Amino acid sequence: DAGVVAQVFVKGPAVFPGYWRNPGATGAAFHDGWFATGDLGQLDADGCLTLRGRATELIISGGFNVYPREIEEVLLEEPGVREAAVVGMPDERRGEVPVAFVVTDAGIDPDAIRVRCASKLASFKAPRAVVRLDALPRNAMGKLQKHLLPSVP
Repeated sequence: DAGVVAQVFVKGPAVFPGYWRNPGATGAAFHDGWFATGDLGQLDADGCLTLRGRATELIISGGFNVYPREIEEVLLEEPGVREAAVVGMPDERRGEVPVAFVVTDAGIDPDAIRVRCASKLASFKAPRAVVRLDALPRNAMGKLQKHLLPSVP
């Protein structure tokens, strides 16, 4: 349905037949011949797909779905913010809350960024905290390692 964010599935001759020597992973990823990409997408009225993020990164805060990419885009609009990553952190009341990690120019106040984001996002989407880092953790190929962020001081 147009406007609904859901997991993306693909099928066709270009889709690989399965994971090499891993029937368990293949069985988990394929459903009636359709491959679950792990992406979350949204169709518009014309049938064009826009990717909204990864299913594994979805934050559920107080029963609401929060897409980190949406928050990251708002953070990257802020002057002086060079990089941004958002992850869900455990919260007793809401289950999870978004927390932002940013790389900024010198002199940028993370709390001021948090306040401005709160004015642009729904309350359940606004980062509970904005943590400034010198660099976001990346692997040797340069891919962001979000799973390492909660352990960053």
